[in-house]
This record gives sequence, structure tokens and C-alpha cells, in this order.
Amino acid sequence: MSPPTAYRWLTTGDVAFTAMLGRVAEARHSVRLEMYIYEKGPLGDQFLEALISAQQRGVSVHVLIDALGSQSLPEEYWNRFTAV
Repeated sequence: MSPPTAYRWLTTGDVAFTAMLGRVAEARHSVRLEMYIYEKGPLGDQFLEALISAQQRGVSVHVLIDALGSQSLPEEYWNRFTAV
């Protein structure tokens, strides 16, 4: 794991999401993910898989998503996550 820094400028969504997924993969104690817009699709599903994987490693995972910004998610989308 890289040493902590005061900040890291993430210039694009691709850079930010790659960094976020990397941190979820490295997590050993807890993950706290907060999103305004969350959609089912390749990126959303990648996050879901990473969160499930972290949870299976014994990491405490908490997810907060905005109901308005994520209203297109099917009701059963998180079933696999909550079943772990």
C-alpha cells in the first residue's frame, strides 16, 4: 500500500474510479463508499464486485448512495451484497 499523502489530484472520472477501486481492493479494515449517482452497468458492477470481495475478506463495508441519483437501480441490485 502506498504511503498516505496530504492530497491526490484526480483529474478525470477514469482516474478517480480506478483509484477508488484500488483502495477497495487494498482495504483491510473498512470501506465507506458514498455516491450521489450510482448506476447498474460495467462500472457500477465493478464496484459491486469489489465491495463484495472486500466483505468476503472480512472488511467492514458501508455504502451510502443517494436515492434520487441512483433511482435507475433495480430494487434487487444490492441483494448479492447484502446476502454475504
